[in-house]
Amino acid sequence: MSRVRKPAFKTINAILEKKAQAYEMLAEVEEELKAMIEKYGECRMDYELPDDLEGPDGQKYAKIVLTDNIRKLQDGEEVYSHSRVKPVDADIQFLKRIPESLKKA
Repeated sequence: MSRVRKPAFKTINAILEKKAQAYEMLAEVEEELKAMIEKYGECRMDYELPDDLEGPDGQKYAKIVLTDNIRKLQDGEEVYSHSRVKPVDADIQFLKRIPESLKKA
């Protein structure tokens, strides 16, 4: 009789608990993004990062894009997603060059 190799139940349970926490955190993030989109609308925001904060490769600027995917679907625009459409989305990119919107005249 061969033994079936399998992880301990505690290991699986710990993973499932982390998964549940991750889903809760994602729900909180979506609520915060919804509130931001309601207040500011879909937009692109450029930031000059403070001296004590920089991007992963030393970038000094950041671009944040807020997207309302529900509006995009209603308007017939394409929504890129791997498995499910999130009602709202945010993307951050760290930039090495200063964005046009931050250049001083």
